Amino acid sequence: MPSIAIYLPADLKARMDNYDDTINWSRLAQRSFEQAITEHQGKATAMTSIKERLRASKAASEARERERGRRDGLHFAQAAADYDDLQALNAFSTDLSAPEDRLWDILVRWFDTLTQRSPRDLIEDLTREKQPVPSDPYVQAFVTAALEVLDAAENEPDPVAKIETRA
Repeated sequence: MPSIAIYLPADLKARMDNYDDTINWSRLAQRSFEQAITEHQGKATAMTSIKERLRASKAASEARERERGRRDGLHFAQAAADYDDLQALNAFSTDLSAPEDRLWDILVRWFDTLTQRSPRDLIEDLTREKQPVPSDPYVQAFVTAALEVLDAAENEPDPVAKIETRA
């Protein structure tokens, strides 16, 4: 059986020597080592399961946020946005150069479209922190979906133009 060296304070060793015949120090140390390993493995296993559960929860939350952002982005682009709104979103998404006041106008129109509430309500809610800041997955999905509508509008052939060119 392998052996290890354990360093003890002198006073502890002296007290242990008083019980030399009655206590099997090696067996006691082995049990303590086993217990420590078992506790550590349990904690590691518990932490692993906590991490896995939280990662799964985060992934599910981000998926919900992406779906909500996509739905809202499509709705905004199809129902409320004008060409300039979508161009500003495009500029914002590519080089962050969209003027802040233009983005604010877009935010106000989007909020009003989704909630049927006034910009004053938006400002009050934001200043009272009632509205949570949109998550990154939500914003990314919102902008992507809205820009898909812009891309479709700019790149799909005009059916009227096709009819006119045939004539």
